[in-house]
Amino acid sequence: MQSLKILIHFCFLSYPLIVHTLSYLGIPGNITEVDSTPSSLILSWPAVGSAADYNITWEPTDNPDALGSSNISSTNSTTILDLEPATTYDITVAACAPCAAEYLQNVGPSTSITSKTGHD
Repeated sequence: MQSLKILIHFCFLSYPLIVHTLSYLGIPGNITEVDSTPSSLILSWPAVGSAADYNITWEPTDNPDALGSSNISSTNSTTILDLEPATTYDITVAACAPCAAEYLQNVGPSTSITSKTGHD
């Protein structure tokens, strides 16, 4: 059963009440590393039925102070480029509603994987 969130924006008396309904987004599961090179990782996961996009974030596992990065994918796979060789990354994937990924609104629960790039 899918749950439904309702967001209500209260406005001043001269403006109408605006109601947005947001459907529940499933959790991407079974993230798989398809391939790795010294500077990239290719990942794939089963499609989430209600997702329009996926928000993918990553950061080096052994350097929590490093600035992480993110990418939006419209398919259930992604290639992460410009990574450091022989480095382990924590990667998170979350489903997004249509047009929501750009603003990170209505992003569903995420799934994580740890993956390592290859050597030079």
